[in-house]
Amino acid sequence: MASAALLAACASAPRADPKLDADNAELARTHSVYRWKLVPGEDGAAVRTRIVIGEPAPSRADEATQRKIMASIAQAELTCGSAEAPKLVETRRVADQNDRVDEAWVVTRGAAQVAYLVTLDFGAEVDYFVKGRCE
Repeated sequence: MASAALLAACASAPRADPKLDADNAELARTHSVYRWKLVPGEDGAAVRTRIVIGEPAPSRADEATQRKIMASIAQAELTCGSAEAPKLVETRRVADQNDRVDEAWVVTRGAAQVAYLVTLDFGAEVDYFVKGRCE
């Protein structure tokens, strides 16, 4: 009985995908906040889904720095052709190493949502870097 349940679970679980692993390695190499994940589709077949990495968490940036970051993201969104000012949906903690924190900032782009990598450097004073691209 237990082996039948195990076989059923294995049959419905998405299988390893070398292309997905290679694509995720490339995303990691380029410091993207996105990764690909296989999830079961409606028909049971594995479907690639793009996810944002990290755990939801409040930003470690103070309010003034958050305003500056959102201004940088808004400027990037103008470059991408977005007519509306982006709104912050959530921040996700990607990495936290003493004086340096990487966060994924998920913002609206029209009806869609996109994510930017924000690196906060808490050296002598708070500095930040925003990385993202038009997709």
